[in-house]
Amino acid sequence: MNRISLDDPGVRERLDSQSMLDLLRAVPEQCAMGWRNGRAVDIPAGYGDVDAVVVAGMGGSAMGGDLVRGLIQDHLSVPMIISRDYLLPAFVGGRTLVILSSYSGTTEETLSAFQVASDRGAKLIALGGGGKLLEAAPGPVGRIYAEGMPRAVMVESMMLLLGILTKCRLLTDVEAMAGRLPEFAREQVGRFDADVPELENPAKLLARSLEGRIPVVVGAGALAPVARRWKAQFNENGEQWAIIDEMPEFNHNTIQGIGLPGAAADLLHVVTLASEDDGSRTLRQVEFGGRLVTEAGIPVTVVPAVGDDPLARLMSLVIYGDFVSYYTAMLNEVDPTGIPLIAKLKARMAAEG
Repeated sequence: MNRISLDDPGVRERLDSQSMLDLLRAVPEQCAMGWRNGRAVDIPAGYGDVDAVVVAGMGGSAMGGDLVRGLIQDHLSVPMIISRDYLLPAFVGGRTLVILSSYSGTTEETLSAFQVASDRGAKLIALGGGGKLLEAAPGPVGRIYAEGMPRAVMVESMMLLLGILTKCRLLTDVEAMAGRLPEFAREQVGRFDADVPELENPAKLLARSLEGRIPVVVGAGALAPVARRWKAQFNENGEQWAIIDEMPEFNHNTIQGIGLPGAAADLLHVVTLASEDDGSRTLRQVEFGGRLVTEAGIPVTVVPAVGDDPLARLMSLVIYGDFVSYYTAMLNEVDPTGIPLIAKLKARMAAEG
């Protein structure tokens, strides 16, 4: 295995053809812009008088909904689900708020869900950067202004959604957290930025320890969707396999299978995301499950969240994971922006109807 220097700007210049690093550095601005624009959306009367909230989207456009749901599920006054499909659950109707999220505005699953929601008389809000979805939306529109792949503008989408839910009066007590977030995010980007040498950079060090292995990313509660974000970023930025799991469920089934096949010890590396928000019983599950995995010869790294409030702690791990996946791309010698296999799949589906 060739040793790639993560401190060499020439490596980034050679591989990062579309400046994914600049988009990672822009997360603080996305935090501020998304929140501000979400709070500015003109919400009709009655949009907060609903029995459920459904966010319909795919890929990076659904991820913001995942993270918001994880953050607020214990505080939202009505159920909230994320729908990744052409259809919508049978309960969706006139007393459902359906938020359709598609950065391109052309995602076929989301456009299909839009038609279903319209036919059932749901209250609609569209989020995106343009395209058919925003053009056809009869209700409020939240526009995403950052440019890049959907996964690279996810933070703006997340904060846009958080602002809209607050404007709908479905959520309270997040204004102070959202106001502090841009500066906190700037500090976190500074911890992991490419200018920080590997020996002082936690994201570079973790990427190095994962080199040649399949990461198994485990999260609990609000961090379960953050684990999904890490997994997707390893897939798309790093162009490699990654697996997600959830604690404490991990200790009720996965733990029994850690010994076989024998090659697992050479292939896997468990990365557990942890936060004080998890609670003492869940953190105890993390500790004891990690011991058994280590005893099976599989490396375990626990990545703690930092920050003074739940939103900051969640964002600290989002930023951490994004940088780890970026450095993984450098170690894999791939462009962190391109998604050639996804593009190939979509082209084949379009050609074959």
